[in-house]
Amino acid sequence: MEEADDYAARRVGEADTHAERTLRQARVDSERRLREVDEYGARVRSEADEYARITQAEAQDYARRTQAQADADAELTRRQADVEAEQLIQEAMDHRTAVLRELVRRRDLASAQIRSLMAGRDLVVEALGQVGALVAGVTEGLHEIGTTPSDFVQLDPAVEGVNPEPNAVVAVTRPGKSANRPRTSAPALAETAAVAAAG
Repeated sequence: MEEADDYAARRVGEADTHAERTLRQARVDSERRLREVDEYGARVRSEADEYARITQAEAQDYARRTQAQADADAELTRRQADVEAEQLIQEAMDHRTAVLRELVRRRDLASAQIRSLMAGRDLVVEALGQVGALVAGVTEGLHEIGTTPSDFVQLDPAVEGVNPEPNAVVAVTRPGKSANRPRTSAPALAETAAVAAAG
C-alpha cells in the first residue's frame, strides 16, 4: 500500500513538474508569439501606411491630371458649342431673311393681283352698266312688238339682210307698224347686239 502511495506521489510530482515545465514553456512561447505578432503588426501597419501614402499621392496626381483634362475638354466643348451656336444663329437669320423676302414677294404679287382684280372689277361694272343699258333698250323694243304677223320677229338674219357677230341675238321688226314711241331699226339693233357679244 505504501508502495502504491509512493508511486502515486511520484506520478503526481512528475505530473506537476511536467505541468510547470509546460506552463513555463507555454508562457515563453506565448510571449515570443506576442512579440512576433506585435512586430508583424507594426510591419504591416508600416507597409499599409506607406501603401496608403503612395496610393494617396497617385490618387491626387490622377485627380489633378483628370481635372486638367476635364477642364481642357470643357473648354474645347464650350468653344465648339459657341461655333455651333453662331452657325445656328446665322442659319436662322439667313432663313428669316429668305422667308421675309418670300413674304415680300408674295405680298407684292398679291397687291398686283388685287390691283388687277380691282381694274377688272371696274371693267365688269362698266360692262354691266352697258349691258343694263342694252337690256333696257331691248326691253323697250320688245314692248313695241305687236301681235300681227307683220310684227313677228324674224329669226333668220339673212332674210333681213343682217350679218350679226357670232352668238349675237338679233331682233328685227318689220316696217309698217305704227307706235307711239320711235322704233329701232334692224341695223341699229344688230350693231347693239354685236357690241354686247364683244363685251
